[in-house]
Parts: sequence; structure tokens; C-alpha cells
Amino acid sequence: MRKTVVLALLASLIVCVSTLSAEPKWTDYSPSFNAGSLAVQGGIGLGYSMPGTVNVPPVGAAVDYAVRAGDLPFSFGAYVGYASSKETFSYFGYDWSYEYSYVIVAGRAAYHVDFGVKNLDTYAGLLLGYAIANASVSGTAFPGQSAATAGGIALGGYLGARYFFTPRFGAFAELGYSVGYLSLGVAYKI
Repeated sequence: MRKTVVLALLASLIVCVSTLSAEPKWTDYSPSFNAGSLAVQGGIGLGYSMPGTVNVPPVGAAVDYAVRAGDLPFSFGAYVGYASSKETFSYFGYDWSYEYSYVIVAGRAAYHVDFGVKNLDTYAGLLLGYAIANASVSGTAFPGQSAATAGGIALGGYLGARYFFTPRFGAFAELGYSVGYLSLGVAYKI
């Protein structure tokens, strides 16, 4: 089910972006985000898969610096995200709960395309980093606390767009790999 939703959102984003301009400029940045630009963004993730009740909703922050690689418009940067949840159980007089947290720290690189829409920056990118998942259990069913931690390589792709309402301040949306399947938030260009 989740894969179907993600694929539907991805297809919708591609259709929307492809209709913005008849002639995209594949070798140019948009005028709102060009070589030498530095953008900082933070947002909340939607469509995540953590069990239980959310303690801290998926939040993430990224920084991107636009640098030409040859004649192509790229940006390189970093991403950090966090989310946590809690699941509580009560059976036969015993109560216990599981607490989960998820952290991702990664580098990212994106290719930018100018669709000719004023103040719009569109991009597709890859993320590579490390993800850490923690789980702990507590309650009357267990004499002490128990915890487990797992981590591994985080590799994924994303599609995104930033719209700048002023020369420095804007909003962004990204679909793909982070703490949520869809991330929405604010962007600031330094």
C-alpha cells in the first residue's frame, strides 16, 4: 500500500513539473537558486512508518550549496532528520511500552532543472548517509529496561521544489527518502 501511495505521489509530481514549461533548461539553474547560492531548509515529514503514537513528528533540516559540475547545475549539501514514537500495551495486569526513535544523517547531491517559472527551483537528487533506529521497552511486565539499537547505510532518492516568495524566503516540498515520504517546510537563502 505504501509503495502504491509513494508511486502515485511521484507520478503526480512528475506530471505537474513537466507541465510547467514546454522547454525545460537542462543546463541552467532557475534564477531564484543559481551557482553560489546557499539554501537552508527545515520541515516536517508526512507519510512515515513508525509504530504507535507519535512523540516527535518527523522533522528534518537540510543545507544545499549550488555548484556547477562541468556545465551542469548541481547542489551539494547535508541532511539530518529525527522522529520518535511510543507504543503502550496492557494485558492480564501487566503494562509495558516500547519507545522508538529514528535518526538519519546524510550528505546529498541534486541536479537542478529550470522550467521557466519565476521564483521556482526544481531538483532531483540522491542522499547517502547513516540511519540509526533505537527501541526500548519498560513497564511492569519486564523487571528492568531493555533496549536495542540498529544502524546502517541510508541511500535514497528525492524530487523537490522550492518556491521563493521573496529573494530569500520560500517554501519547499520534497518527495522521497528522508524521515517522511513527503517533506514540507520553509527555505531560506543565505
